[in-house]
Formats: sequence, structure tokens, C-alpha cells
Amino acid sequence: MEVVGEIPAGLAPPQWPAVGLENWWLLFPGALGLALVGFAEAIGPARSFAAAHKYRIDADQELIGLGTANLGAGLFQGFPIGSSLSKSAANDRAGAHSQMSGILAAGVTVLVALFFTPCSMPCRSGAGRHRHRGRVGHGQGSQAEVLYHVRRADFVLAVVALLAVLTFETLQALLIAVVVSLFALVWRASQPRLAVLGRCPGRLDFSDIRRYPENKTLPGLLMVRPLNGLFFANAAGFREAIVAEITSSSEPVKAVLLDLGATTDLDVPGADMLAELAEELRDRNVRFMLTRVITPVRQMLELAGAMQAIQAEDVFVRPIEAVVDYLSSNTTMPASRS
Repeated sequence: MEVVGEIPAGLAPPQWPAVGLENWWLLFPGALGLALVGFAEAIGPARSFAAAHKYRIDADQELIGLGTANLGAGLFQGFPIGSSLSKSAANDRAGAHSQMSGILAAGVTVLVALFFTPCSMPCRSGAGRHRHRGRVGHGQGSQAEVLYHVRRADFVLAVVALLAVLTFETLQALLIAVVVSLFALVWRASQPRLAVLGRCPGRLDFSDIRRYPENKTLPGLLMVRPLNGLFFANAAGFREAIVAEITSSSEPVKAVLLDLGATTDLDVPGADMLAELAEELRDRNVRFMLTRVITPVRQMLELAGAMQAIQAEDVFVRPIEAVVDYLSSNTTMPASRS
């Protein structure tokens, strides 16, 4: 076997990379792509081993560890630090249970670099590639197959990312995958999914009457709950959906109770929509009530001026309180209907 060069003995001294300030912006896109790819490559095996050994990992801590390791590698003229699936699998199958195995491996590497470099021999780079097959992913089936059967939208995103990697450069493919994923996220969140609520038989809880037809509704009271958070992209759609429920109701609607339990952060367009909806319902002589309004949402309603259109006494902590108030405000209380 031909020797192509000598490996220098010892450890490289710390040295600041010879990169001028004018080149930082040129390196930034590539560095960002390397960081994202390195983190994605590391978090996958970490989650697989965590699932296999029944423990939890902190993705933020993993990112901090990778960043610290790469900072040290840059100062000591090392390669970019990432995840080695084959070495991690070999370490796991050897019986390692803690980070001490990594410390010992690092210590042995330092000893070899200092004293045994002339004795090092060439080795097969792919010798350990098959070692991980017995641990990571064993018995779990194809991840693409799982995505296809569990959620088709995630399967489509995975196919788009795969085709982008096969067609374009790595950074361009990564950017395409991120943009498509963000677009899909915004599209799903912007779809107004509205549940009409009814009381569960024998209980004081309320759930979707479309999924549980046995639930009871009160005549004249329309209880609705957005299934996703209310924000600028779906605010108009939710307003139209609520008005459509009022229009299509077989009995006159006297009050609308809106459950905001799924909304944890309300923006200004969402607050404006609620104010406009309150005014429109007032013109229809329909009472507008809110429930499960958390403190940040209530503060946004006040800052945006929406509470001028929404009566403070029509904001309730729990749905049952709003229902009791509605019943007490009506002299005639007809029987519940299915």
C-alpha cells in the first residue's frame, strides 16, 4: 500500500483562523448550511438512542454542545464536528452507559497523537458502517413508510426535501426544504377549523358535536371553539365561519360563546377581527361572549381597543360559567336538543 504522506505528531496549537472581516459575509451562508446540516445529522441518532434506552434529550443542549465543539475545532485547526452514527452505534453496542466513554476515547486519541503517530496504520474507512444496523432503526421500518401511513403531508414534505437534495446543491436544497416546510406550516395554521360545542351527557364538559353527536346544545346559544390559534392569516376565515354557523342555524341564535382556549398569543389583526365580530353580532341583536381568555390575550384585546366593543362582563373564565349566565339572563329556558 502506497504511503501518500506522513502524519505530523503532536497536537496543533490554538490559532485564530486567517479569515478577514471582508470574507465573513462570504462564509456565512456556507457556515449556516453546515450548522443546520450538522445539527440535523446529530439530533436524529440522538433521538434514536434516547428512544432505545428510554431517556430524554434536550435539543437546545445538543446544539450548544455541537457549537462549543466546533468552536474548539476551529481554534485548533480541526475538522467540523458532527455526529458519527457508526461510531455511536459501536460505542453503544460495546456497553457504554455514560459520557465517560467519550472522555476515554478523547484521552486515547491524545495519547496516540502525542506518542504513537509513527505506529499508526491505514484502515478501512467503511469498516464500521454496518455496525449501527443492529441498533438504530432496527425493527422500526422505513421512516418514509411510517410518514406515508401516519401523515401524508409530512410524507410529501420529506419527498420534496429528498428531490431538492438530489437536484440542487446542498445549501439550495436545504433552503428549499425549509421554505416549503414553513409554507406548509403557515398554510395549515391559516385554515379556519371551527368546532361547534355541545354538553357531554351527564357531565359539565363541552366537546365537538360533529365528533360526538350525542352531545346536547342549548337552543339560542352557539358555542364554538377554533381548533387552532387565532392570528392574522385565519382571522377573516374564522369570522366568516362563525357568521355562516349563525346563518345556517335552524333556530334563531341569541348568543355566541367563543372559546379561545387554543389561542395563546393574539396579534392585532386577530383582536380587530374579534371587535368587528362583536359589533356585527350586536347589529344582529346577538350577544357575544368569550371564555378561556388567558392573560396575554386579554391584554392584547385591551391594548388594541377591542374591549370597547366586547363587554367586560361577557368574558368568562370557564365555559360553564358563560352557559349559566346565558341561562339566567333568559326568562324562558327551553329544553335541550340534540
